Amino acid sequence: MRILLTGANSFLGQHIQHHAPQPGHSVLPISRATLDFTSASNQLTALAAGADCIIHLAQPTEEAPTVAGLAALAASGKRLVFVSSVAVYGQQPFGTPIVETAPCQPITANGTLKLLAETWLRQHASAHSLILRLPQLTGRGVQKYTPGSIRAKLAAGEGVTLHHNGRIGLDFIDAHDAAQALLQLLASPLTGTYNLGSGQAILLHDFTHALKAALASPSAITLAPSTAGVNWAVPDCRALTAASGCRIPARPLRYFIEALT
Repeated sequence: MRILLTGANSFLGQHIQHHAPQPGHSVLPISRATLDFTSASNQLTALAAGADCIIHLAQPTEEAPTVAGLAALAASGKRLVFVSSVAVYGQQPFGTPIVETAPCQPITANGTLKLLAETWLRQHASAHSLILRLPQLTGRGVQKYTPGSIRAKLAAGEGVTLHHNGRIGLDFIDAHDAAQALLQLLASPLTGTYNLGSGQAILLHDFTHALKAALASPSAITLAPSTAGVNWAVPDCRALTAASGCRIPARPLRYFIEALT
């Protein structure tokens, strides 16, 4: 199986490349650094035509290349797994796992573009596309996202401010587990839109204080009552498990802390 992987240089993309190689499998990695999604649509279509399936991780920061890239990849007619995000949901009721039918009201640019891409795929390529909404990626070596940002500040002794008084529920998943799940689902015939996570909530307050202790950081942690950003991003993943048997393991807080220290 020849896999075309966009966003290959991303944190998750590197994990997929690590897990994908096996007898009869190969990965063709591409990234935004080497291919412009707006001007190279013909090249993208040709690359997709030479693959058996596609994992689309790359996320341009503007609407035009987002749609252009999707259209070029989908034109091949090959199986396409699009990695979206729970950011498409926006603010949801605290404490209630988010189901796929929940209203999507993204409040970030990333969430808005992910939803745009999802909508395009459902309208134009639903017969051969699988959309997966992932929660908070983390793991050894993470430098971006919330875990990487907090770790960098704690390691540098800088202050960390937690909005919502730190009462922010997140579903942390290891990129190692996410990569394995994506490859499993790539080989399945499943189509549609699903949440892919563990469904386990960990409070950002608990994560930050545990990481501070593990790093012996002198950083001050400020709990702010401001309501910037969402305070609940924990998906209900039972639909995907029922349809495919796939689920990311719910790992304890100490597992994620050890991976970052």
